[in-house]
Amino acid sequence: MVLLCFEMMLLSIIIALIFGSFYSNNNLGQLGSIFIMTMAAIESAIGLSIMIVFSKLKGSVTIRF
Repeated sequence: MVLLCFEMMLLSIIIALIFGSFYSNNNLGQLGSIFIMTMAAIESAIGLSIMIVFSKLKGSVTIRF
């Protein structure tokens, strides 16, 4: 749940950067949004690899409370 909230915050930052770059006729906001999307993709890949390793070690990824 925390990672989902983090992804939504990154998406809102990307939208703000893109609208700001269109408003000010500056390409730095678009460049920053591409950088943020790259970082979000890297974060997702790392999270997926952790889940794959965990499932290979434990046999499942179920959470028991």
